[in-house]
Amino acid sequence: MMLKAVPGVYAIINRNNRKMYIGRSKNILARCEAHAWKLKTGNHGCDELQEDFDFGNQIDFVALLEMPGASNEELKEMEQHFIYIFQTYDREHGYNKNKRPTSASIAI
Repeated sequence: MMLKAVPGVYAIINRNNRKMYIGRSKNILARCEAHAWKLKTGNHGCDELQEDFDFGNQIDFVALLEMPGASNEELKEMEQHFIYIFQTYDREHGYNKNKRPTSASIAI
């Protein structure tokens, strides 16, 4: 049985140092599987995350928020919200390369 594509926001969490990567997708499961494959094959786009994985750090994939029917813009807004809340734009806390979001003023 195939799982239904569920859009939303997800996190990749390094259990050893607690750093996180926040992302969004129209299909959370497929996107997390793609991240896992890239890490296993040494081809992930985030060099720091790849290095931590290669070093033996345990990496978990978590759906933070499922958003059925969400538009790309809504997904992006919520992704930015979580990046702001968890401060994953800061190398001390995360792996996100994009700039710091300006606010977390999103009504949930």
